[in-house]
Amino acid sequence: MSHDLSHIEDMLKKSKIIVTIGSGGVGKTTTSIAMALLGAKLGKKVGLLSIDPAKRLADALGIKLGSELSRVQLKK
Repeated sequence: MSHDLSHIEDMLKKSKIIVTIGSGGVGKTTTSIAMALLGAKLGKKVGLLSIDPAKRLADALGIKLGSELSRVQLKK
């Protein structure tokens, strides 16, 4: 298994919108968070939106679920 992230970095640099889709339990939330963090570290403005009624994204980020935009600070 290769750990080379250059192809993912290229995709993040070139894309305006990335959508992760798939059946339940395949890692969409985890992948979305990882790509959002990498994009932010690459200097991109990142917005992460979830329509999951189970609130997994909010739980994974340790934030309260809300309908308003909120800033999440990156830890180094």
